[in-house]
Amino acid sequence: MIRDKIIMDAEKVLNRWGIGPSEKNLILGLSSYEATHETQLHYMKCEYIIAIDDTLKRLFENPKNVDGFMTMKNYNQPFCGARPIDLLLSGDIKEIEKAWEAINAVSRMSF
Repeated sequence: MIRDKIIMDAEKVLNRWGIGPSEKNLILGLSSYEATHETQLHYMKCEYIIAIDDTLKRLFENPKNVDGFMTMKNYNQPFCGARPIDLLLSGDIKEIEKAWEAINAVSRMSF
């Protein structure tokens, strides 16, 4: 049940970020097999998405900034002019972790 809540929470975050169904599948790695047999990797990705959102909430007071940050171009490392969501769209857990680490590092410097 906890795992189901994690998945639902991550999907709500992706919805708030404006991520469509096909992009969600890329990020979460949902093949037809994985849609019925969640994997540990799937849960890890969901946990990173929730952690990124929590970090953005600490960084920004304005909900529009929280929800829009991931789809705006960012010229800082490791994004280099790409949108943070582009790292997540790779579906690679290492890229998702990289995005979280970069956002979290900014959050730690801000406080």
